[in-house]
Amino acid sequence: MKKSVLFVVDNLKMGGVTKVLANLLNKLDYSKYDVELLVLHYYEDMKINYPETVNLLIAGTELSLVDESITKLLKEKNVVKIMKKMLFAFSIKTGFIKKKILKDRNRTLKKQYDIEIAFGDGFPYIYTSFGDSKRKIAWMHSDVLIKDYSARYFKKMKIATNSMDVCIAVSDKVAESYEKKYGVQNIRVIQNVIDDEEILLKSNMKKDVEFDDKQLNFISVGRLDYSKNYEMLFNVAKKLRDEEFKFKIYFMQNTH
Repeated sequence: MKKSVLFVVDNLKMGGVTKVLANLLNKLDYSKYDVELLVLHYYEDMKINYPETVNLLIAGTELSLVDESITKLLKEKNVVKIMKKMLFAFSIKTGFIKKKILKDRNRTLKKQYDIEIAFGDGFPYIYTSFGDSKRKIAWMHSDVLIKDYSARYFKKMKIATNSMDVCIAVSDKVAESYEKKYGVQNIRVIQNVIDDEEILLKSNMKKDVEFDDKQLNFISVGRLDYSKNYEMLFNVAKKLRDEEFKFKIYFMQNTH
């Protein structure tokens, strides 16, 4: 008999977590698992490629502001969304969020799952913690000592992460950060699922730049964000320059 599995994510906008999720979904044995994917904030421009056997579920609009930046909303002067975002944040702080989550779960989810995986740092942990799935897993991707987007909900996050049956971290560093900040003990490290064939295929695609074979060429692929610790790359670049190496660094953002 197949085990029922629910993955819970904030959204499916293209990024590191989304790509890893897509790789994982494409590697699962669907003769053993019946998989559903719950998106808390659905965007029409999603580009994730996942198997047709995965059933997509969309949470109610009350949770759609979960990953909206209040700074972004203020810049847009979207008064309605600003008020809703503030009320949403207030509900997490006060504990009223539990009622919202239970209401949404009753509306969106039609069964009890054998396994529920909160596949994304932050609110998915809280959402999963209030569920009735037989086994709950938090999949941890970020070093929360460097950047923790859920720091303002520290108490709720600590309760949620420590209520999981097991937590999975993508690296030793991530595991250490959750242990230090949230006191999580039941953590196992499983590195990200990588699609080697896709990487090799893309490496042979036509490039927009011509590299100089007479010097070292470095390529950094990813979003330019503080949490990616680009400072380390710049420090290495300075050492290479001081040692008179000839090199060039290309910064490329992945849009596929």
